[in-house]
Amino acid sequence: MTTHRALRTEAIDVIIAIGCSHAVPMLLAGRLMGCKSIYIESITRVDKLSNTGRLVYHLRLSSRFLVQWPRLQERYPAGELGSIL
Repeated sequence: MTTHRALRTEAIDVIIAIGCSHAVPMLLAGRLMGCKSIYIESITRVDKLSNTGRLVYHLRLSSRFLVQWPRLQERYPAGELGSIL
């Protein structure tokens, strides 16, 4: 409810979420309200996605899904390869 209220009252152009469970309700509310969004999987995820990443990826909660390792991009082809710090 708080997430939905924040999106209704603030002028938000893009939601950027980075690999934590708090991303799911924000991205879900954003998707329902038509906001663009970017999810960035944690740099520590080399072989498999986090639980949050799997939810976001399979439910397509974000407009763009970024991973930071080529091996993850191979396993999740709808994801884009972001730059490694």
